[in-house]
Amino acid sequence: FVLPPDTTPALRTILRVNNKGSPIEENNPMAQSLNSLPIGSIIEACPEGLLLAQDIADRIEKCHGGAALIVDYGGDGSSGGDSLRGFWKHTQVHPLSRPG
Repeated sequence: FVLPPDTTPALRTILRVNNKGSPIEENNPMAQSLNSLPIGSIIEACPEGLLLAQDIADRIEKCHGGAALIVDYGGDGSSGGDSLRGFWKHTQVHPLSRPG
């Protein structure tokens, strides 16, 4: 991977931060969350993911309602086991075995 020397234009646009990486407060719903992170925190910004979520929302709106389940599963593998689990009648089942 490559670390840029400064914030990138994409990052400034998506997270609405200035050149130093500080959130721009004006109408920025993420400012409080970003400001609460400790210095040195690593965050992920995925423009493609945001576009996909917006596309799904647009499709739901065109259909006059609906729902979507979006799982952003990017763990670092430190859990040592299954961390995405499903339950039905108090019994563990495959997470996608009984959607709805």
